[in-house]
Parts: sequence; C-alpha cells; structure tokens
Amino acid sequence: MLLRYRTFCLLLWRLGFHGAVTASSSGHRHSVPRRDVQMVAPQTTRITNRGQLFEGESVELECITSGSRPPAEIRWRLDGELLSDAYLFVSPDENSTTSAVSFTPRREHDGKLLTCEASNPLLDNSSLLDDWRLVVYYKPEVSLRVVSSCGSSPQVGSFAVHLRCEAKANPRVSRFTWKLNGRTVDYQRPVREGDPSRRLSRTSLKTNLTGSFLCTAENSEGLTDSDALLLPQCKTVRTLPTDDGTLHVILLAAR
Repeated sequence: MLLRYRTFCLLLWRLGFHGAVTASSSGHRHSVPRRDVQMVAPQTTRITNRGQLFEGESVELECITSGSRPPAEIRWRLDGELLSDAYLFVSPDENSTTSAVSFTPRREHDGKLLTCEASNPLLDNSSLLDDWRLVVYYKPEVSLRVVSSCGSSPQVGSFAVHLRCEAKANPRVSRFTWKLNGRTVDYQRPVREGDPSRRLSRTSLKTNLTGSFLCTAENSEGLTDSDALLLPQCKTVRTLPTDDGTLHVILLAAR
C-alpha cells in the first residue's frame, strides 16, 4: 500500500499536480492545499562514519544527502553490487534523507569501493555519489609449500630443499616464525616498511632438519599457522640467507 501511495505521489509530481481532491471519512469532499515546489537534484551526499573496519566485526554504515525536492532515494553499492536491507529516514522538513545499512567486513572486501548514490526519483541524471575505498584489517592467511625438494637446485647446487611461506595480511606481517616438530628454529622480520621478507640472520643450524615443518605469520590482528609439511629425508642441512624481495623464503641445503 505504501509503495502504491508513493508511486501515485511521484506520478502527481511528474504531471505537475501539487494538490489533490480527497474524501473524508464522512463522505464530504475537500481539497488538499496546493503547494508549488520546484524539483531539485540532491545538493550534497556524504558517507559519514568512515571508521576502522575489522574482519567479522559488524558496523552500521550511514549516508546523508540533502537538498533534493522531492526527498532523494539512496542506494548502496559495494564493488558495483547493490547492498540490500538499508534503512531510510527523511527529516521532518524533507530537506535531508539518511540511509543506514548493516555491514560485516570480510578480508576480500579490503580495497573494494563502497558507494552511496542519492538521486531525485523524478529527475533524470540527478545522481550524486560519495565513495569510500575500504581498508579491512585481518590476521594473516598463510600457506607453505615446497618449491624444490632433495635433488638438484639452481640456487645452491645438489640436495637442496626450498620452502616458501606466503602470507596475505592487513596490516602487513610483522614476524614469521619457522617451527620443526613443534619447536621454533628461526625467526624472520621485514627489514623495512613495505618489505615482507628478510634474509635469515642465522648462517647455520646443527639440527637435522627432517620431520614436520610449518611457518607462523603474525600481525597486530593475530597469528596464523600454516599447514604442516613433512620434509624429505635429506642429510644434515644448513640455512642459507636469501631474499626474493617479495616473499619470505628459506633455503635448506645438504652438506
């Protein structure tokens, strides 16, 4: 019923009828006072609460638009996809419209563009946008894999094991920890801001590095272990410093 009434009112606006004749409950007809109002596009649109976003923590996003006659409609989009279930409030003087929508950020939302679009439903090309490039904080997502196993390696010669630990995180990883059979065997930290890898500080290890190997990545949001990898049966090995500039790398080579 409300939708049909609104559609009817908008139709009257489009046809130029700003007054109408109605019937009272007693059956007597009376006229609604005419009101000549100029149609105006939205003048301002603003996403108001641009706070920090953390994965899994719900927030209420708010957008305010003003100046539209009649009151504006508001649509939310995330990376081009329409967000539903938004609440709409029109001020008593009909000068401003506020829209609020509940949003639970996920790590895949990091870097996506959120837009609030206000438009006059009776005017073509009246849209006015505000946008926000989202920054979502989340703990590391870690994977560990064997790049090359016991055998020939172009980096260090024969009998090399090349392990690569990859972490996606925001903020960036502050420390990597390597563990063998549950025991910590080495640490790595980024050398400088924006550099996610570092040369190993220890030049040799006397431990026979065979068994279950994993890496842990840590940032301010928490730490995450990779799945464990069972190393091939190699000879006693030593660590070699390496840095590929983009990934955290450890090389293990047999003597």
